[in-house]
Amino acid sequence: MDEIAAAGQNGASSASSLSSVTMSDNFDTFLKLLTTQLKNQDPLEPMDTKEFVQELTQFTAVEQAIQTNSNLEQLLTLSRASQTSSAVNYLGKGVEAEGDVNMLKDGQATWTYELTAGSETTSLMIEDQFGTVVYVQPGETSTGPHKFNWDGKDNDGNQQADGIYRLVVGAADVQGTPIDSTTYIGGIVTSVRSDPSGAIVFIDDVGIPLENVIRINEPTTLSTNSGDEAETTEEQPDQGTTENQT
Repeated sequence: MDEIAAAGQNGASSASSLSSVTMSDNFDTFLKLLTTQLKNQDPLEPMDTKEFVQELTQFTAVEQAIQTNSNLEQLLTLSRASQTSSAVNYLGKGVEAEGDVNMLKDGQATWTYELTAGSETTSLMIEDQFGTVVYVQPGETSTGPHKFNWDGKDNDGNQQADGIYRLVVGAADVQGTPIDSTTYIGGIVTSVRSDPSGAIVFIDDVGIPLENVIRINEPTTLSTNSGDEAETTEEQPDQGTTENQT
């Protein structure tokens, strides 16, 4: 973790360091020019130094701005390092998170979708990693969360390859006005990665921003996406079905 944090700090400070070096070079050049002109000025007609004073003031302001940016970058780097350290505690834990991408593994992929209002029609569409639609079926129309288990088969009954797939939920009321929905996935955290935007936790090969995690469970209370179920008291629905969640 220290190596990750150090690498992040080095990357974050590079821009400010380069700006500081450039600023220092320009300032040294400015002072040399000022000194040379002062030495060679006509004593009977001394030069007007107002412009130099103004430029000196501007240099000072820019230097202070660069230092402020450098301090902010260091704070952001420390914040990301702290977030990544916290994310390590998620390893081996079951999580539920907002997200529409999940892994099809051993012929099973599970999502939960939540409707903000009752719909007249709801469609569930599965896309592969290239955006190609491979499966479509009607979804639940009542308000609230609903679980959807996909068995990995397209509408012709052909088994799709394991990999990453996206669930697209389309819901509309009787007038055809779209109804908002949110999609969630769940599983066991297998790895953690530090990213410029923050910590990323992984369920198999699916990366989830740490801020998208809404619930943490012990592994004994959550089924994994692979179909190898951990101990649980909840009855799981059949594959390729949807069910209401209370």
